[in-house]
Amino acid sequence: MSKASSSVRDNLIRVLLVDDEESWRELAGINLRANSIDVTEIAESSESLQLLREKIFDCVVSDYKMPNMNGIQLCAEIRKTSKIPFILYTGHGSEEVASTAFAAGADDYVRKEETLAHYQILARSIRHAVEKRRAEDALMESEERYRQLFESMNECFQLLELIPDESGVAVDYTYVDVNPAFERLTHKSKEELVGKRVKEIFGVVEQYWIDAYDRAVKTGERVHFENYGAELDRWYEIDAWRTPQGYCAVIFTDITERKKAEEEKRKFAEDIQRERDRLSALVNSIQDEVWFADTEHRFTLANPSALREFGYASVD
Repeated sequence: MSKASSSVRDNLIRVLLVDDEESWRELAGINLRANSIDVTEIAESSESLQLLREKIFDCVVSDYKMPNMNGIQLCAEIRKTSKIPFILYTGHGSEEVASTAFAAGADDYVRKEETLAHYQILARSIRHAVEKRRAEDALMESEERYRQLFESMNECFQLLELIPDESGVAVDYTYVDVNPAFERLTHKSKEELVGKRVKEIFGVVEQYWIDAYDRAVKTGERVHFENYGAELDRWYEIDAWRTPQGYCAVIFTDITERKKAEEEKRKFAEDIQRERDRLSALVNSIQDEVWFADTEHRFTLANPSALREFGYASVD
């Protein structure tokens, strides 16, 4: 069954009008087109099911009393596979019919009348139902994109609820949600984490982390920092902020390898400096003139004897 056009290409509304009474069908089609609504008219309710499979429509408007399959039965059949807006349009209605129609999944119920004004009511009903469906589809599409991003991101994400003590100071937090990257990092499933306190799972946790998250929630400001996580023996770069619901959202990136590289670079620089100091001490202890120069003949090191010979106070 074809669904309503949720990814709207334009503002045109495409309606499938199903009514076995030719005069009502044609009159409704004329007036809806006058309201900038594209209408495809059909007499047989059973044929409308095939047409819905072949073409894209934004709404179905159907009469109630029709041979073979009435409007409510048609609505129930469409609802098996589609959420397309459905409006029951009939001159043989009652509160009972309306109630049955809504129970079958109809979005609205409009009575046929002999006045031209009621076509404006029908057009407004169509627009309202279609706009509502499009808004719902857009929201679902947005949520799906967010979920895909959430599931595929390499950075670890956790949504936390801070737990304060009697004085209002946060002393623990509960996991509200986590992404797969966090599950991989901790080697714990979402089911094992959500609803549990961090101290319950990892035992002792440094208060520094809790204080940082608490600061983000209480101030409403984004908190950015780097810190070492003793419980996992890793370094992390952290971004934490308060959500509209009052939770603390945290994205953290494992920077352990970067920290290791920085530490190795620092140690290498210290080793080079120690070697330079050792060489300088050795050269300074020699009584003969000793100096070093680079490939462009610039002095890089000279002992006191060489400096006195050249008449300089220092190698600089």
